Amino acid sequence: MKKIILVLWVATSLLTGCFGSSDDSQEQSNSVNNYVTSFQEIIDESNQLLSQYRENLDKLYTNEVSENQFASIVKNMVPKSREIGTGLDDQLYTVDNSLYDFHRDVIRLVNDQHQLFLKTLEEANEESEMNRDTLYDDYHKIKEIQTELVEQLKALTLGGAE
Repeated sequence: MKKIILVLWVATSLLTGCFGSSDDSQEQSNSVNNYVTSFQEIIDESNQLLSQYRENLDKLYTNEVSENQFASIVKNMVPKSREIGTGLDDQLYTVDNSLYDFHRDVIRLVNDQHQLFLKTLEEANEESEMNRDTLYDDYHKIKEIQTELVEQLKALTLGGAE
């Protein structure tokens, strides 16, 4: 009788473990898919700001806008940039554990982008001319990191599906 109870207990444990594992796997898959969608939205919003930034930095180089005009445009971008960062902070406690390190890198990217905008405003308020080359270099670094993160997420999600 003890053997039958033991066998039933082991079988129940195994079946429960198998079904629980499937549910956990499905839940993790949903969590990852939701994060991927959220990440794509963040990148889209970030790209809108960065495109606007680069377009106007080009115009600054070609003297189509003054430093004051450029600073005014960037100043109007800051609230949206801050909103993106706040949205990432709100996800901090809900992000799947397997994506936590990646999420931290996304936060760093968005903070660097925001810092670029603030740095631009700070330079506009100084008496000397803006260092356009440094601003462009910082912009390019952000775009490179953004591209790396997109590639990283593809590897994480495709690797998880295999």
